[in-house]
Amino acid sequence: MKKILLIVFLCFSLFGLFASYDVQSSLAFPFERYDIRKDAMGGSGLAMKKTGGPESEGFSLFLPYAGIRLYNIKNNISSIDSVKAGDAASAALDFLNSIPAGFKDFMTLDAGAGISLSPLSFYFSSRLSVMTEGAGNASSSMFLMYEESYDISLSHTFHFNKDWGLSLSFSFRPSYRLYSADSESLSGVSVSDISNIIANSTDGAEIAASLRALILDDVPFSSGWALPVSIYSRLDMPYGFSTAIALNNLNGDYQMSYRGGLLAARGKESGSVNEVRYSLDVPYSLDLGFSWSGFWNGWKKGLADPHIAVDIVDLVGLFSGDMAKKGGFIDHLKLGARLDFLYMFSISAGLDRGYISAGFSFLFKVLEVDLTYAVKPYGEVRYGDSLDYLALRVAIGWVS
Repeated sequence: MKKILLIVFLCFSLFGLFASYDVQSSLAFPFERYDIRKDAMGGSGLAMKKTGGPESEGFSLFLPYAGIRLYNIKNNISSIDSVKAGDAASAALDFLNSIPAGFKDFMTLDAGAGISLSPLSFYFSSRLSVMTEGAGNASSSMFLMYEESYDISLSHTFHFNKDWGLSLSFSFRPSYRLYSADSESLSGVSVSDISNIIANSTDGAEIAASLRALILDDVPFSSGWALPVSIYSRLDMPYGFSTAIALNNLNGDYQMSYRGGLLAARGKESGSVNEVRYSLDVPYSLDLGFSWSGFWNGWKKGLADPHIAVDIVDLVGLFSGDMAKKGGFIDHLKLGARLDFLYMFSISAGLDRGYISAGFSFLFKVLEVDLTYAVKPYGEVRYGDSLDYLALRVAIGWVS
C-alpha cells in the first residue's frame, strides 16, 4: 500500500517551488491530443488517412484510451532497476536526482474517450503534465499542469472518382488549463523538499499527507479556458499520394485567472488574494503535409502496407525569417515512415526536426497498444536542448 500511495502522490505532486520562469514564454502553447503513432513517425502524418487509434477516420468508438510518457529515459536506468527490485522510494529518489537542467518535461499521464460517426466526431481528452526547471537534480523545481479538452469536429469527403478526393474538416476545441503559477511566474514545490519528505519517512500515509499539505498550502494556481478552432483540408490523388494543409489553433489564447491556491483555482473556496485576470497568448500555426500510402504489388492489402510522410510546420514562421537562419528549415521539418503488416502490427520510424523516433503498434480486435521512443527538442534544434521519452498508449474500442 505504501508503494502505491508513494507513486500516486509523487505523480500528482512533483512540481516547482521558487520557480522564476515567465508564464507567457513557458506555457504559450496549444493543447494537442497525443497521437502516439504520429509521434513514432517524427510527428509527421498530416496528410495521412488515420487508420488506427482514437484519431481514426470513419466510424470509431474508444472507451477509453490511456497513456503515459516518461522523459529522460537514458539517465534513469537505475530507477527502473529499483522498481524491479521493489524499492519504490529509491526509484523515486533516483528519478529526482537525474533531473536535467533547464525547462523540461518530466512525466505526462493522459486519458480520454470519443466517438466518430461521419461527419461528426466528439472526443474528450485530459492530461496531467509534470515539468521541471532550474539547475538540475535537487536544485531544480517542479510544477504541475492539468488540461482537458472537448473536441467537436465536422468533416466531409468529396469523392470525385476512385483516385481523387477532397476532405474538409472544421474543429472546435474548448480547452481548460490549470497550472501551478500566478499571473507572472511558475511556482510549486522544490525537488529538495520532495526528496527530504521521501527520504525522512517510512510511512506511505505520512508521505502523502506531507505532500498534500505542501500542495494545498504553499502553491499558487491559475486556471482558465481557450476556445480554439482549426480548419483542415486534404487532397487525395492517384497512386496513394496525398497533400494536406491545416490552419490550427485560431483564437487559441487562454483567458486565465489567478485567485490563490489550488482549491481557489478550482472554485472550491475563496482565494487568499484578489483575483487577477490575464491572457496567455498562444499562436496559430499553418502546416503543410505530403504523404504516400500503398501496398506491395501482388499482395493483398493489409499484409504489408507502407506509408511515407513529410510535414512542414508553421509556414508563417518559416517564411517570416526562420528560413534565413542556419538550420532554420530543419526546425520546421518532420519526416516519417510506417509499415503496417499482417493486419495487426505496425513499425514506425521518423525524424522530428532532426531527432529520431521509432514505434511499434499492435491491434487485435478491440485492443490497440502503441509504444513509442522519441526525442523531444527544446528551442531551436541546432542550439537548443533535447530529451528522450518513452510513451505507451492502450486503447479499447472499435474501428470500421
